[in-house]
Amino acid sequence: MRWALECMRAIIVSLTMTAAFVLLFAGAGIALSRGLHAVTQAFPAIGLAVGVLMVLIGGWMVAGGTLYVDLGERAADRFRGLARGAGIPA
Repeated sequence: MRWALECMRAIIVSLTMTAAFVLLFAGAGIALSRGLHAVTQAFPAIGLAVGVLMVLIGGWMVAGGTLYVDLGERAADRFRGLARGAGIPA
């Protein structure tokens, strides 16, 4: 008879844990969906702005302008310094 009580107790604990997980993730999902709704409403405007910017930069480059960004060089310099510090041959 004791095993029946232990089994019932295990079932109750399992159902409680399941309900807690369902409530936790349902609450998080609802909160995220409400918060991200405003972001998704802004996507068309952001896409349009990026497109217009790309067209303007492309036109400027076709007219002879140059676009130079040294992010790659700066990242390489930073990683080269890390590699030397860690004992990796450069």
